[in-house]
Amino acid sequence: MSGQFNDETQGAVRDAFAAFDTQGTGRIPAEAFMTIMQSFGHTVTEAEVKPLVSHTPGQPSGVEYATLLQTLAKKAQGATNSENEVLEAFQVFDKDNDGLIAVSEFRHIMTRMGNPLTDAEVDEMMREAGVAEGGSLDYRVFTQIMFS
Repeated sequence: MSGQFNDETQGAVRDAFAAFDTQGTGRIPAEAFMTIMQSFGHTVTEAEVKPLVSHTPGQPSGVEYATLLQTLAKKAQGATNSENEVLEAFQVFDKDNDGLIAVSEFRHIMTRMGNPLTDAEVDEMMREAGVAEGGSLDYRVFTQIMFS
């Protein structure tokens, strides 16, 4: 699983784990696991964490490093799947199949479909993406920005 992360990310995960594994047991408390997951942009519930906690007689209970890496990899894969789903949704509106949709159409999609955003939220997204009203949006680039 660790092969899915670059050296910098692996180092950051290792450092975060070590910061919570203060006694060097190779396990961290469930709360620490949740904190680390959140720091890497993934939310997990207590119900998701409970089956990941190892219980060995004579050892403190907790989540092992390998389990942390596996869970991060699964969550990252889920994010990739979500990114593909967003791209596929935009492609439905790409009549010319050129990777562009009109900003007016983008605004319509974002304010009326799925979990609708407010006009102010759409304005902020467009501002962050450097897209002008009345122009076109490269939804492939926009999706990359959204998921980075």
